[in-house]
Amino acid sequence: MSSSRMVLQATLLLILIPLSSFGRPLHESKAPKNPSIPGELVVRLKDRTSGKVIQSRAFHEIAAALKSRLKIKTAIQTKLFVTDASFAVVSVPESLKSESIVALQSDARVAYAEPNYIMSLIPDAPESGRGKGAVPSPTPNDDLYSMLWGLKNVGQMDAAGQLGRAGADIGVEPIWRQGITGSRNIRVAVIDTGVDYHHLDLKETMWVNPGESGVDAAGLDKATNGIDDDANGFIDDVRGWNFATRGSNPDVPVVANDPMDDHYHGTHCAGTIGAVGNNTLGVTGVNWKVTIVPIKFLDYKGFGSLAGSVQSVQYAKKLGVNIMSNSWGGGEPTQALNDAITEAQAAGITFVAAAGNDADDNDETPSFPSSYRVDNIISVAATDNMDRIARFSNFGAKQVHVAAPGVKTLSTVPAWKGTYKFLSGTSMATPHVSGIAALMLSANPNLTTAEIKNQLIQTSDRTHSLTRKSVSGGRV
Repeated sequence: MSSSRMVLQATLLLILIPLSSFGRPLHESKAPKNPSIPGELVVRLKDRTSGKVIQSRAFHEIAAALKSRLKIKTAIQTKLFVTDASFAVVSVPESLKSESIVALQSDARVAYAEPNYIMSLIPDAPESGRGKGAVPSPTPNDDLYSMLWGLKNVGQMDAAGQLGRAGADIGVEPIWRQGITGSRNIRVAVIDTGVDYHHLDLKETMWVNPGESGVDAAGLDKATNGIDDDANGFIDDVRGWNFATRGSNPDVPVVANDPMDDHYHGTHCAGTIGAVGNNTLGVTGVNWKVTIVPIKFLDYKGFGSLAGSVQSVQYAKKLGVNIMSNSWGGGEPTQALNDAITEAQAAGITFVAAAGNDADDNDETPSFPSSYRVDNIISVAATDNMDRIARFSNFGAKQVHVAAPGVKTLSTVPAWKGTYKFLSGTSMATPHVSGIAALMLSANPNLTTAEIKNQLIQTSDRTHSLTRKSVSGGRV
């Protein structure tokens, strides 16, 4: 038996410890539907071009005026976004949050002020068990490939023992046979809980910043010299960036330039997009080769903030990624995140987003960020191995564009979580679509975001369960 199969068997014997009420995904929580971080607002200036010094001064003056107007006795802290100094997180007394928003929006220098909403990952319950049905003859030689029904479904059982329907997969093998297996030139930002960039099935696809690699003029390692060698505004961002505000150990400060996954969700998504193919090890991604850019803003419990999500999108745009994969959501619709995604669209970046796991109609009850009306967004529902829409999946004839395999999906997780694991959710469907988009770009780098989206919709396999459930009416 191979090492990765033994690791997987060990993984499946694990019993997950229930999370606290704070640690549960929002759709499972008893908390308010759209909670926000107490006392924190995301504020944007109308002036977006004058530079950090002037914008910092403006925020200082705005905070002073707010303090005087509302007779606030405590200090008002302002923390500029690392990615864009026209944004700041402004801290006010929680009891005066609503009044502060009204006061800030009446200030002629302020474009808008919004609560710093809590965001979370979007998983369904992790699944265990191993399929024992028909085993396909895989094209790649990865030893767990036969369990990846989303890539090749010959009717094998899924992890819960449900027999599949042959052909209920993304149909990628014929593309691989043409020699189209991906390209390191295509960058996919996994905006999530981070990625285990040491994982044996992922490390060859991980982004390494060329501007922060090698040695500088003084002979020091650029990755650790404490200098912004590539002048992109981020010091030693050799692997990506960490916008999360807390780590698993409260006594250890968050390392900003380390996007290592201390959860597992982001690593799982990364594996579906681009686990190394045909390396005799574990699983394969939709792309056998690609460049995964880890960007972390969700913490070890799977929670983050509006401010972190906006900065993550802005940072990915700064790096010039082709695709952003987003298996998270939460909060009310906000102008800040809408602006960030719109600016990504202007840069020609495709934004793939999970539709959500509440079994809701997104046309009636929108789920963000997938429901923003920005043309580069591709909203993704989940299907099972019978080509049925997953019981938990959100849907929407107008607001959800396509569906993809997302039930009992096997992919990579950090070694301390078992190396490979089955998970379910629109979180798992989303990287299938991100992976296909990356594969499309590897074959034709000139495709626009609109062309990628339209081709995914038009070429979806229509299925009865998705009729009037998505724009495409089918599974990619």
